Amino acid sequence: MDLRANWRSEFGAGKRISPTDPLAQCLAHTGFHGQVSALFPAMKPVRVVGFNKTQDSNWGVPWHQDRIIAVQDRDMAPGYVNWSCKRGVWHCEPPLDVLENMLFVRLHLDDNTDKTGAMEIALESHKVGAIPASEADSQAQRFDTEVTQGSAGDALLLSIMTLHRSRPTTSPQQRRVLRIDYAAIDLPDPLKWAQ
Repeated sequence: MDLRANWRSEFGAGKRISPTDPLAQCLAHTGFHGQVSALFPAMKPVRVVGFNKTQDSNWGVPWHQDRIIAVQDRDMAPGYVNWSCKRGVWHCEPPLDVLENMLFVRLHLDDNTDKTGAMEIALESHKVGAIPASEADSQAQRFDTEVTQGSAGDALLLSIMTLHRSRPTTSPQQRRVLRIDYAAIDLPDPLKWAQ
C-alpha cells in the first residue's frame, strides 16, 4: 500500500487524521506500527497528524515541546489541564509521567532537507522535563542542535518531550510528513486516547 497515494491536499499545517481516514488505514496495513512495537514493545499509536509544507502552504514554528495529547472526551482527571477542542477532538496537557512514556515518530513521505523546512531538534533536551513556552528559545540554546534531514521513507523516533522547531520552506518541492504519537501507558479512567 502506498501512503502517498492516499495523501490529500488538505493535509496542510497539521491536519489531525482520524483512525477511519484511508491514510490512517493504509498506515495500519503497512506494518509500520509493528516495527515500532518491535523496538518499543509497550508503545501503541494514539494520534496521527499530517503535514504538507509547500510554497503555497508554508510556515515556521518556534522552539517548543509538544505536551498536548488527544483524548476521546473531556473528562475530569487530576493533573489533566489546558483543555481545548480542535476539529472536534478534545486535547489536554497530561501530567509529566504520561509525556515521559510517549514517543513521536515522523515518517517522511518526501525528502526532508534544510531547504524544505525539515525539523530541527535540541539534542538531549527531553531529559530536562517540561519547559515553559516562554523559555523554549533560551533553553534550546543550551543544547547542540541538529536539522533532521531524511529521505522519503525514513522515520525519525524521538521522545515527545524533545524541544524542536521548523523553518519555512525555501524549495518548490513539497514536504509531506506523517507524525504518529505513541504511548506506553493507558490513561486513567474515565479518560481514553482519541485513537
